[in-house]
Amino acid sequence: MEVIRDNAVSERYLTGLFDWELMTQCAKLLKGELIAFTVRTNKLAIPLLFIKKKNKLICPPTFAYNALIPIKINFSDKSNQRHWFEIVGKLKQYFPRHGSILCHPWYHDLRPFIWNNYRVDILYTFRNNLKWTEQDVEREEKKQINKALNKNLMPGNPTPTQQLVDLLFQSYRRHGRKPPYSCEYLYSLLEIAQKRKCAQVNSVVDDQQNLLAFRAKLLGEQQDYDWIAGSNIQGLKQGANAFALYQSIKQSRDQGKIIDLCGANTKSIALFKAGFGMELISYARISW
Repeated sequence: MEVIRDNAVSERYLTGLFDWELMTQCAKLLKGELIAFTVRTNKLAIPLLFIKKKNKLICPPTFAYNALIPIKINFSDKSNQRHWFEIVGKLKQYFPRHGSILCHPWYHDLRPFIWNNYRVDILYTFRNNLKWTEQDVEREEKKQINKALNKNLMPGNPTPTQQLVDLLFQSYRRHGRKPPYSCEYLYSLLEIAQKRKCAQVNSVVDDQQNLLAFRAKLLGEQQDYDWIAGSNIQGLKQGANAFALYQSIKQSRDQGKIIDLCGANTKSIALFKAGFGMELISYARISW
C-alpha cells in the first residue's frame, strides 16, 4: 500500500463539497491546516482531504461529509472488499490522534472501521434518484408550494451575500438556537463558493423583491449537496422555504444529478424534508 502525501489529489474529485479553494478558506477561518493525500493499493485509491487542528481531525460546520472524498466502490466485489479493509486498517496511523469523519453514503461498508475499534454512529439523510418527479412531493409540502405561488412569490435575482447571512441568522434566532459558526465564517465561504461557481443560491422573493428565503447547495459532478438555508417569519408563513427547496431539487434533477439533502437527524428538519418524496438513506460518523 502506498500513501501519496504531496497533495496529489486528483482535480476531478475536488468539486463542490471538496473544492480545494473552498476547503482552504474553511481551514483558514477555523485556524486549522488543510491536509490532502491519497491512500492507494494496486486496485483502489482513496483520496483524503481534511482539516487538522491541534492534532485533531475536525468536521467543519456546514459541511455534510469530510475527509474521505466520495469514490464509488463496488463492495460486492470480494477483491474490492479486501483492498478496502487494507486501506481502512492503515488509516489511523495517518490521521491525527483524535477526530471524527462524516462518511459519505457511498462508503457504506463500515465493517473495517468496526473491526479496527473506531466508534461508528449511524446518521440519516434524504436523497432523490433520477426518477424523482414533482408528483413525488407529498400533500402538505404541495400546499406550501402552492401557497407560495398564490402569494406571487418567485425566484429572486442574485442576492448580496450579507443579506443571505442575515437571513440565516434570523432563522437560528427564531428557533432559539445558537449558530455553530460566525458571520465571518459563513460570509467568507458563501463568497468564495459563488465566485468559484461551486455553489448555487436559490432565493425566493415577494412581488416587491423582498427576500423571504433561500437555500444554497454545493455543486458536484454527479451529485449536489443541500448546504445552508434561511428564511424569515413572513417567508415561513407563505411557503417560501418549501418553494426554495422544491426549486433546488428540480434544478439538480433537470441537470441529471442527484441531490443529497445532507441530514435528517433533527426531528423538525427531518419531517420537513421527508415531504419531498425522497429516499431515506444512512451514512456514518466515524470517531476515534
